[in-house]
Amino acid sequence: MEEIINIVLLTSAARICIPLGGLLSKIERIRPAWLEREFRHFVIAFGGGILVGAIVFILVPEGEKYLNRSILVVPIVLFGGVVFFSLERYLGLQRREAP
Repeated sequence: MEEIINIVLLTSAARICIPLGGLLSKIERIRPAWLEREFRHFVIAFGGGILVGAIVFILVPEGEKYLNRSILVVPIVLFGGVVFFSLERYLGLQRREAP
């Protein structure tokens, strides 16, 4: 029974984050202008960090099963991150920063 309560509490906390994120996104026109840019950067970085965490804790162990517990899983994931980082840097230098 304790496990069910734990599951309900954790999923409720995750569910509450959706409307809170929507309310947070309504905040505009923060003065001074640099604070607005920093706040937006924080929100985007936080969301990106959560996505990276999901990849590390869910997708990497799942992929490891298919590679027969190979030690190559971590370098493969890191290589993929470096490739996408390099692509973003290249597009940034070309002034095409849109995803």
